Amino acid sequence: MPAEEKSRFVDHIVAYREKFPWLKKRNTVSAKSTEAELRDELHYIESQLGSKNQDSSFGLTVFTSAMTGLEMSTAVWNPMGLQLNGLGQIARDNSDQFKDVVDELLVKYTTGMYMGPETRLIMSVGALVMTVHAANTGDPRVKTALEKMNVAVQVPPGAEDL
Repeated sequence: MPAEEKSRFVDHIVAYREKFPWLKKRNTVSAKSTEAELRDELHYIESQLGSKNQDSSFGLTVFTSAMTGLEMSTAVWNPMGLQLNGLGQIARDNSDQFKDVVDELLVKYTTGMYMGPETRLIMSVGALVMTVHAANTGDPRVKTALEKMNVAVQVPPGAEDL
């Protein structure tokens, strides 16, 4: 590998570490490192960023989103006549029952796999579009949540001095 290309790898690794200080190191790399070491360290960084293993709430978010998606899909296609109203909320309310299994699945399936930034951005935009659509079409759950967010907070007298 030419020295110029090695330098680009090292620059990428340093930039990632500066931007995301929580990243773990597998190897200490420099311009003297082999191509395999540089590629391995960069892959390790990308897998940490893509898998979100540092926070198990990512897995729970995916799980509860899937339950909400299943609930909403029955309004469009429901050959079994399932009544799944509230499934997403119940999954969120009982997420502690699923946390350990979801964490185990994350460890099992994210060992050699990660989602690139493009995929993560598409998923985030998709969730945003679903939320705005639900709010604009009159989904009562979204309406209630937005109303709760817009309620003015009553500050007790003297609390400002704390």
